[in-house]
Amino acid sequence: MALSLEVSGLSHTIKLHKGSNLTLLDNLDLRLDAGEHIAIVGASGCGKSTLLSLLAGLTPYQSGQVCYRRDNQTLPPAGILAQSGFVFQQFHLLPELNALENVALPLQLRGERDAERKATDWLTHMGLAERLKDSISQLSGGEQQRVAIARALCVSPQILFADEPTGNLDETTAEHVMSLMLKGARESGAAMLLVTHDMALARRMDKAYRLSQGRLMLCH
Repeated sequence: MALSLEVSGLSHTIKLHKGSNLTLLDNLDLRLDAGEHIAIVGASGCGKSTLLSLLAGLTPYQSGQVCYRRDNQTLPPAGILAQSGFVFQQFHLLPELNALENVALPLQLRGERDAERKATDWLTHMGLAERLKDSISQLSGGEQQRVAIARALCVSPQILFADEPTGNLDETTAEHVMSLMLKGARESGAAMLLVTHDMALARRMDKAYRLSQGRLMLCH
């Protein structure tokens, strides 16, 4: 069974420089069903990336409940990272490795013997069959993001977290990259939680929510 995510009463506050507190998330509820694709939109600084980091287990949350479930069983947070994929606005590729090596690395760290074959398959799926051995510096921004998406999907994640994955790309490249990411996620059966400022991208998801004043509101 694939993973689902249930969030209830999630709150998170950060301290500001002058000693005051800023509430980013206020008693927030959310449900992400297995295979479902959800977008979170909102103004810059409203807490979208913080929310994604909390739900992905990259940052500990302060209060509330974040539950991952499979076949009606609740899973411990420690086991979630290995079953998740991540795509970031800044790509986070290793410049000393070529495209193929970047994608194969997480598979190799898991001890998979056919890591290079799987990495090659995903890079080909992303239209980069001719760029496998190219260094990261030789790739355009759109190509680098496609490498990052291939790296995230090659580990067969059950949930894909994407933080402004097209924020550094021009409109045409962003549209192409987003289409490839959605196609790859749907073919692999991964649920997706996408943070974006672009409503056009958000509308391509199953649901879109707006984060405002710490709460989520369904976009119509």
